[in-house]
Amino acid sequence: MRFRQVLFVLFPLWIFAFLFKFGGGLHYTLLPTIGERIFPIWLVGLLIGGSSFVQIILDVPTGYLLDRFGYVRLLKLGTAVFCVGAFFLIFGLQPWTYFVTLICSAVGWLFCSPGIDAYVLTMAPKKFAGQFMAMRDVVESGGIVAGMGVLSLVIHFSVPVLGAIVAAILVGAILALMRTPSERGSVHEEKKIAHQAFYVRRHFIHHMISALKKLNPASTLLLLSGFSSAAFYGIVWFVIPLLIARTVESGTLSLGLAIFDVSVLLIGFFLGRLTDRWSKRWLVFWGLLLFAVMALLLGFHFGWLFLVFGFLATTGDEMASISLWAWLHHLDKEHAEDGLISGLINLAQDLGWTVGPIMAGFLFQFVGPSWTIASGALLIFMTWVIAVFLTHTIPSPQKILPPPVYLPRQRRHKR
Repeated sequence: MRFRQVLFVLFPLWIFAFLFKFGGGLHYTLLPTIGERIFPIWLVGLLIGGSSFVQIILDVPTGYLLDRFGYVRLLKLGTAVFCVGAFFLIFGLQPWTYFVTLICSAVGWLFCSPGIDAYVLTMAPKKFAGQFMAMRDVVESGGIVAGMGVLSLVIHFSVPVLGAIVAAILVGAILALMRTPSERGSVHEEKKIAHQAFYVRRHFIHHMISALKKLNPASTLLLLSGFSSAAFYGIVWFVIPLLIARTVESGTLSLGLAIFDVSVLLIGFFLGRLTDRWSKRWLVFWGLLLFAVMALLLGFHFGWLFLVFGFLATTGDEMASISLWAWLHHLDKEHAEDGLISGLINLAQDLGWTVGPIMAGFLFQFVGPSWTIASGALLIFMTWVIAVFLTHTIPSPQKILPPPVYLPRQRRHKR
């Protein structure tokens, strides 16, 4: 099947992914602002982080369920449950409605990313798999940008109206799934890209540790940078909505949450070419350092400079990430462990999205928004220090290393 034919077949899925990220991203961003109206802010952070932790626990059984009952079918179910959770907000903001919407949203997120990934890899021909996964990244980022574009307009609406808006968007996502053809098999039947990491957590711990050691330093640094960056973004996505809710002129901050995805779309190709020509050691060194410094400055500037520092922070993050993936691709000669490492990195990122909101919830009321964000930057600085040590004890490859055909992109938003 030709590229355009597959693209047309998958068009309803792209609509679904866009609308799910639109409604789901908007809902996730609203959780801190509506939660603080009825709970202490530390408890809100604990609840939001706890929902991400539940996703980690249920990730493996979710993978088995997707394989057993079908990707499209369970995407419909997960999105419908999420929609019901948003609909319950129409009854007003009470502790029980907040718990219901939080639990139902966790179910939706649990099926969304792995379901979309598995479906795309199953339906796309092998030679186009990387391109279609990149297309998925673009569509999902577009949904997040759309959600953040309307955030400042709707954040002061009543909770029932907010629930109705999110539910309506998710209904549109379900309708798109109704037009999505069922998959023709399982993602496990053929490994279509080197970094296919579908339910890698089924491996035993000693196997994971062995793989990490064999692919050092790239594997360990990808693990640490995945955790620290996800924790930082988790903090930002907790703190900034609270500031937007307290600010009359909040358009800049709302756009600031979208800048992380926009910057990747703008600079991803350039940074990919940069890794072809420069030393991986120095790209990791300067990338993580730029990320850490800009992340620190980000917390103390909530005007237009927030956009500048956010753009530069993501540039540093992406620079280090692409270089590390290229280094990993070089170290794994047989590419037998790429999927395992990719899954471990996803696990580290999920853990970061758990820790970030919990940290933010406890720190926000004691040290304020600026120092709360700075605490996330501190985690990145710690990763940078470890990177300096590891990349000097283990030499960087001497020859030029192009990045793999498809780079697993770290999401700067809830996954």
